Amino acid sequence: MSARALLLPDELIAETIARQGGYEEVERGLKWASIANSLGLRKDMADAVKHRYEDMLRISAELDEQEEEEEDEEFEVDAILDSRIGSDGAVEYLVKWKFEDDGDGDDVRDNTTWEPRENLACPDLLQAFEEKQKRAAEDTASGDQGSGGAAAGDGVVAQEATNGSASSDGSALKRKAEGEPPSAEGDGAADANSEAPSACGYGPYLRILRAHKPIEGSALAFEVLLADGTSRVVLPSAKLRVEAPLMLVDFYEARLSFTAGASK
Repeated sequence: MSARALLLPDELIAETIARQGGYEEVERGLKWASIANSLGLRKDMADAVKHRYEDMLRISAELDEQEEEEEDEEFEVDAILDSRIGSDGAVEYLVKWKFEDDGDGDDVRDNTTWEPRENLACPDLLQAFEEKQKRAAEDTASGDQGSGGAAAGDGVVAQEATNGSASSDGSALKRKAEGEPPSAEGDGAADANSEAPSACGYGPYLRILRAHKPIEGSALAFEVLLADGTSRVVLPSAKLRVEAPLMLVDFYEARLSFTAGASK
């Protein structure tokens, strides 16, 4: 009788051998006849039981080896096409993968997927993509400022003009810094626009949308809307303190609240 002709489940054979100490112990003690007897078989079927179990071990080893090869396989990134904020708030990248064509013309696999940064081992491509995004945002911001009819250097003057008579007895910004509520006479317009970008702009950024969980070891991060009005990125606070400190100040000031009658 062949090993596969044994009408017994693999699990039963494996469990019986395990109770006898495992394959090596059974083989060393020549206990296959005892195993056959425990399975309700004749002793002359001991070799069939042994070959059946060895087949099971070989197939299991081949499957383990195949799984290890699949886990170790790495795909090469061809290009990074886009980025977005995922459902968990982390940045994801639209990746185009390099697939080898087998030459039969039937390879129609979709070679693009959205991946988090930790899945990508292509620092040069990531850096090039982010620099390209930054240049595009800067170009868009420059175009918007140019069409507005005012140079960037005039932004401070425009800001002060918007505040109206408030500058005659101290600016609204100064009173906010000292913890005083805006006066009823001159600060209404300035307070209404507190969440809008200042006239001098924030460079490649439009505004901060919300605070974000820390990334890459930073103490705090923010989700930021770029100057094109549609793209979003998550940036550490340290980067924004250098590149757009006014935007951080405006974000915090817009969320300040004062208690009436509080001591100064």
